[in-house]
This record gives sequence, C-alpha cells and structure tokens, in this order.
Amino acid sequence: MGPVKPILILLLAAIIGYRQYVTKHGHLSGLPSVEHVGGNVTLLPYGTTHYYLEGPEDGPLVVFLHGIVSPANVFDGLARDLTSNGFRLLRFDFYGRGWSDSPDTTYGADLFTSQLASLLNKLGLANRRFHLIGLSMGGAVAGYYARAFPDSVDKLVLLAPAGFPAPVSAVARFLDLPVVSDLIVHGLAKVALTRTLHVGFANQTKVQPLLEKGTSFIDLLLSSSPGFMRSMLSTLRSFPLLASQHVFEDIGRHPRDVLFIWGTKDVTCPYENAAKFLSVMPNARLITLQDESHNYIIESPELTHEPIMEFLNKK
Repeated sequence: MGPVKPILILLLAAIIGYRQYVTKHGHLSGLPSVEHVGGNVTLLPYGTTHYYLEGPEDGPLVVFLHGIVSPANVFDGLARDLTSNGFRLLRFDFYGRGWSDSPDTTYGADLFTSQLASLLNKLGLANRRFHLIGLSMGGAVAGYYARAFPDSVDKLVLLAPAGFPAPVSAVARFLDLPVVSDLIVHGLAKVALTRTLHVGFANQTKVQPLLEKGTSFIDLLLSSSPGFMRSMLSTLRSFPLLASQHVFEDIGRHPRDVLFIWGTKDVTCPYENAAKFLSVMPNARLITLQDESHNYIIESPELTHEPIMEFLNKK
C-alpha cells in the first residue's frame, strides 16, 4: 500500500477510539445518546457543548483536550485515576465531535480556543488557574490557548501533539481543494479509512477485536453523526495541524513546566518531532514510550497515568 501519511492516520486513530467506546458499551446500531454516555450539555455561542466536570470541587483543576475525532471519552481511564487522587477535571467534546453540536462555521484554532474559553466562563471557572492536557490535535489547541491566556495555564501535558511539519499525503492535499464536494469527501474518507484500518497501532494483537469490526463502525460514524464530515473537512483545511510551530516558540518563552509523552512508533505525529518541540520549549521534558504508537492512550493507557500524576503533583 505504500507509506501511510499523517492526516489519514489522525482520522483513523480517533475513529478507533470511538470504536473502542461503543464496543465497550455494546451500541452497534447507532451512537449512544448523551443520556447514556453521561455528562452534561450547555449552550455556548456556536452551539451546545457536551462536557464532564468531575472530582472534588476544591481539587486542582485539570482540563483535557482530545484529538481530531475522538471525543472526551478517550480520557476515561486517566480521568478516573486523577479524580480518585483529588483532582477536579473538565473534559469536553470539540464542536463537530462526540456529542457537541456541529455548527456551520470554520473549524480553525480560534473556534476551539474560544470554545474552551466560553465553557470555562459558563461554568464559573474562568478565574481559576488550571493544568492543561492535550492529545494530538488537542495538544496544538492547548498551545494556542496557552498563548492566548498565558496566566490561566499552570502546567502543560502534551501527548504526541500535532503542530510541527510532517509528510502530507496526496489524499490530504486533494481534500484541501475547495472544489472537492462533501459527497466525494465522504466516499473518499470511507475508502481511505478502511484501507488504513490496521495501521497506527504498535500491537495489532491487543486491538484485534476492535479492528475486526472497524469497517462497520466507520459506516456507523459517517452515517450517525450529522455534520461530522463537514466539520472534519473544515478542520483539515483551516486548522494548522502541521504549521503551528510559531505558537510553541511563543509559549516556550513562558517559564511554566511542560511534559511531552511520545511513542517511538508514532507515524501520525512522528516521534522525530519531539526534538523539534523541545528545541523551542526549554522548560519541557520528554517521556519516551518505546515501541508505542500514536494510540498509546488506547493501547497502553497505564503507561501514562503515573508519570502524569507525578508531574502534576510536583511543586
């Protein structure tokens, strides 16, 4: 098949995360309702946002930002560990993902940054300083937020973040063309995601039950989430997933502590990019996960919990 490029793997990785959640809860005929997945919804300027606010009210606040497709549920395991250790957690679905609305707008960095700012304000948390954890695209959003609101963010945890250049496939360049219709994109996404279903995981055996039903779940996600493909196409065209290095150069001048966690077999946000991030963020340190893929938070979540808690607790 040839080398698989980052944009398609970003899509696939997150769809597998979706697949994992639905498999766990036994919903194969349609995505589970908000009532079933729990949490709350609130109306923000661009539509409703689905969120979870958990843990002791007086605990240190931690905000989670998920990846390009996967909803806030991708952090379920880490959320349980942090709340049981006294942290107050906020996690939510980006617009166009999970159980949040899919407004007809441009899905760039400004949209997701303003979504977080609006949500914090709505929940009465705007004046609280907090730790920020971002996964993949969420890592890039974390960078934009920390640059816009430097005094609000205490520590940063970036899990294989997007933001620095990486190879781009011909398919990704094709999707970027404004003349490409939603119908073509829908069909192309299904073909591309199905073909690359087995790529992006370091341990194929561990995730085989998910992969076996992956094709049917791709159909389910594309058919059951109105506005999903429109929001995805806009994100690929408007969010600088591979061109946000200037943001990290800016926030690298801030004295806050930063932790990167990265797998050596990551072909989505290549492990080689870790050195580029570290070169512009002198207060950062890197934890390397040998032989782990971009999807280590799904494959091997236990590898991240202890180092993240230790980092957040360190004075």
